[in-house]
Amino acid sequence: MATYDNIPLTWNDPLLSGATTSGAVTLQNGGTLSYRSITSDGSSASVYGTGSFSLDHVRIDSAEAVRIGGSGNISISNSYLEATGSGSDHADTIQAYAPGGTGNVTITNTTIVAHNTAATAGMFVADDYAGTFTFNNVVFEGGPFGLRMHGSDDISVSLTNVYFVGPFQYNPIYLTGVNITHWENVRSATIVDGELVPGPLIAPPFPVEG
Repeated sequence: MATYDNIPLTWNDPLLSGATTSGAVTLQNGGTLSYRSITSDGSSASVYGTGSFSLDHVRIDSAEAVRIGGSGNISISNSYLEATGSGSDHADTIQAYAPGGTGNVTITNTTIVAHNTAATAGMFVADDYAGTFTFNNVVFEGGPFGLRMHGSDDISVSLTNVYFVGPFQYNPIYLTGVNITHWENVRSATIVDGELVPGPLIAPPFPVEG
């Protein structure tokens, strides 16, 4: 089995068949959420986490899927996350916004979908948020950017088996002030008949320091 066979590529992926409908959720420090389907935006995002939290087997389709709103250890796994903006939205599928906050964020076996209308990126990290970000078996699909991160040399990022499915309005990856500690099997890809088809390798935008 290829590593990407464990990534749910659509809302209706069989890996998410046990998910039940939920409204928007705020997760306090230490909170967990599993096997939930969410289309409600909530006041800031479908899932708003204020500290350490974890998501597993969650599917979201809203204007902003996940907001990381505090410091802590964050885990997102086996999930399908999509954000579609309108009006004055900036429609980040996942955004870390807690100026001065520090997180250890791990995303595994997850698809992150963005669109071009009133959008920024599939995942957006900026505004003085720091920490470590680890992506294993992740698909970024669409958006102005797939993965966009801006730090002050206080963000470390590791990518293993990460696939970027275009088209992207600008670029699949936009990193500044970020330390790349690992970069393995990062590729362009397509989805054909519901299957992920890996394409050419993507080189790191600057040297790997790990």
